Amino acid sequence: MYIDVKNIYGSTTVDLSNLADILISFLDNNQTLYFAVNGCSEFEGFTIYDRMVFKSYDYVFPYDNHPRELHWFEPKDKEEILKVIDEDYLFLCIAVPKNSIDVRGFTYAIEVMDEDECCSLSIYCKNTEDFKNRVLSKVRLLLKEGMELLMEH
Repeated sequence: MYIDVKNIYGSTTVDLSNLADILISFLDNNQTLYFAVNGCSEFEGFTIYDRMVFKSYDYVFPYDNHPRELHWFEPKDKEEILKVIDEDYLFLCIAVPKNSIDVRGFTYAIEVMDEDECCSLSIYCKNTEDFKNRVLSKVRLLLKEGMELLMEH
């Protein structure tokens, strides 16, 4: 199932805290977020290598056909998530079981896409029922003015 949140950065002001809350809403108690980067970035208080979990050359999205080396790292908390998305607004992250080192074992793959008039949060979920029963209501509560939720199977 594919889900898009159009105009993820809002129509008037950018609210990164709200975006971080949307990302966190995809997690259950046994999951964590891994973010992908192509190199070593430094953030205030940590570097990618401090939090790197593994490297991969795997495709994440079914439509992705450009293999590339990605360094996957795990932010410790919402503050670190905010630092990451503030640095790279076109990010890619996955929700995976805690301590997983298999990029294909994700439950949700999430990336920001730069489109003609806005940025969209594109989500690929493997378990439609989990999204509908556990995540959808949380995401709807976090939608701000100008954001639009689109779902397709």
